[in-house]
Amino acid sequence: MIYLYKKIREIVYRNIVRILRLFQNISSKSFACTIQNYFSLLTNSSAKFRYCSEDNMYLAYSDHSKRFFKHQVRGFNLYHRGLKKRGEYIFNSYCLNHIKFGENDIVIDCGANYGDLFLELSKYIKEENYITFEPSLSEFKCIEKSLPLANNFQVGLSDRPGELMFYLSSNEGDSSFIKPQSYTHTISSEVTTLDIFKKKENLKSCKLLKLEAEGYEPEILDGAISFLTICDYVAVDGGPERYGQPTFQAVDNQLNESGFKLIDRFKSKHRALYKNTARIN
Repeated sequence: MIYLYKKIREIVYRNIVRILRLFQNISSKSFACTIQNYFSLLTNSSAKFRYCSEDNMYLAYSDHSKRFFKHQVRGFNLYHRGLKKRGEYIFNSYCLNHIKFGENDIVIDCGANYGDLFLELSKYIKEENYITFEPSLSEFKCIEKSLPLANNFQVGLSDRPGELMFYLSSNEGDSSFIKPQSYTHTISSEVTTLDIFKKKENLKSCKLLKLEAEGYEPEILDGAISFLTICDYVAVDGGPERYGQPTFQAVDNQLNESGFKLIDRFKSKHRALYKNTARIN
């Protein structure tokens, strides 16, 4: 009975949100934020929103955190329950509760998008030790505004350096070097490898690599042979973004061959955490 009640409540909630989005789509950007703020009050959410015309960006803020975002509907959907809950979801979905972080630990976020991983990670490590790779200029500018002390790179990761066509699908957060089912346009993006980055930055250790590349994960790991020897943990999203097929099995094989062991897997089954058995007991 309790399960049925929760299910009905969730369906009603989603329908209300759907109607809300219709009104927001025909409203000015500032008024759309006002509507969302009233909805936050009604749903007891800590999230607040405003439109920053000088940057042509939206800002979500709550719980001493803030995130800039470019795309209205996606940002409202990501943060409407509060930034704290958004951060906790990302952190838990990658099973990061298994890792004991220190403030000087280095974390590399591949496919950082708006940098939401750091919402929860900020409790454990310094902002300057958070390294992001985000090829999309729109999302990169948002990360720069939200996390100015982080080391942010508007560069893609691959198995070799050069230039690659990047398919932009920012409205859905599905931009990729693998052609998705739908995209708005393409750009030419600079790419490098984690091995090159390790050598250039003289990295001696990395606590965590979070890898979410919308189907391009295998190529990134191919360019990370040396890097993986200094990395303690790898958290991956191997969902079905590679021409409709998941990359989880391929990534699992690559990590096993590199001496990594599966620690835990999220309920979606496409996200998992691995540890380097040569570095972590």
